[in-house]
Amino acid sequence: MTFKEIVGQERVKERLIKSVESGKIAHAQMFEGPAGAGKLALAIAYAQFISCTNRLPNDSCNECPSCLKINKLAHPDLHFSFPVATTKSVSKDPVSDRFLEPWRELLISSPYVDIDMWIDSIGTQNKQLAINTKESEEIIKKLMLKSYESEYKMMIIWHADRINASASNKLLKIIEEPLENTLFLLITEKPDAILPTIHSRTQVVSINAVDDVSVMKYLSSVYSLDDAKARDTTSMAKGNMLDVIRFANEDDENSNTNAFIDWMRLCYGAKVPEIIIWTEQMAGIGRERQKNFFLYCLKMIRESLMMNYEQQLVQLGEKEMGFAKKFSPFIDEINGSKMSKILSKAFSDVERNANPKVLLLDLSLKMTKFLRAKQAA
Repeated sequence: MTFKEIVGQERVKERLIKSVESGKIAHAQMFEGPAGAGKLALAIAYAQFISCTNRLPNDSCNECPSCLKINKLAHPDLHFSFPVATTKSVSKDPVSDRFLEPWRELLISSPYVDIDMWIDSIGTQNKQLAINTKESEEIIKKLMLKSYESEYKMMIIWHADRINASASNKLLKIIEEPLENTLFLLITEKPDAILPTIHSRTQVVSINAVDDVSVMKYLSSVYSLDDAKARDTTSMAKGNMLDVIRFANEDDENSNTNAFIDWMRLCYGAKVPEIIIWTEQMAGIGRERQKNFFLYCLKMIRESLMMNYEQQLVQLGEKEMGFAKKFSPFIDEINGSKMSKILSKAFSDVERNANPKVLLLDLSLKMTKFLRAKQAA
């Protein structure tokens, strides 16, 4: 992975390159930023640049033995830790090393990945993924060994906010008192969820959403989209490269759009038998996708409410906009606030392993009540 393969983020790239050239590489760094910003890709490109034996002025050479191994995610001094859970093939003691093959396949296919894509790759379905105590022991064991080829032993921890409390306490000492030439690169979208004593011992690398100019350039060069389609895709994605790629590859709108439209129509019509069928279908998509869907619903409620006041500020795709224009008359400050509140609670309940069928049915009936009350007003 080279820096030039990553869309935008020129300021961050420059900072990382300067840290290597100056010899001031912080032993523990926290890459913080929103989904789809390229945090994991930047961490891998950084590791490749550090290990490259024939560095170019602003990037790794991508040709030396070290670069070739990192491109295959098979360098002996580059280690990965990521959230896992038991599966049919890994029935106990799930640790990252037991999932390296699907991990490599996923990352080699695209530098932009999210937790939903990872869940699909390993088939954990409704189980919550975590970085557990056994994993922390494996991390410490790996870093106690001498490096094989590179000057540094490097550990990239993806979704560091999913390190559980016990594992965090085990890792704290080695982060506080690092071994010589050991580099931790922790990646997170939720820095507040990380143990404060760990967070305070890292150098924060703030990574923003990808700028629109870089997204437009990417869409033009990679997908050959016309200006109108590129602008529409850029507007919808809001700097999230995961969404940029999804929208650019989809002939139809994002599946969350279809699910939201279907759900609202069922709730508006109080079609309880169909609502029950819908909830059963949604209960089977997995907790991470359910959480993602609730976040999408919150966005649509917010944008629909905004349409009643400042339509020019609403940023939605063509299909979303068409529905929101019809839907917005049924959203006001009162029921919009109530809907947002129960959607936020549903998100939290899913995180706490609530029964998805019960939760979704209860949520649907409440949404029906709010919409019907607006109709009657």
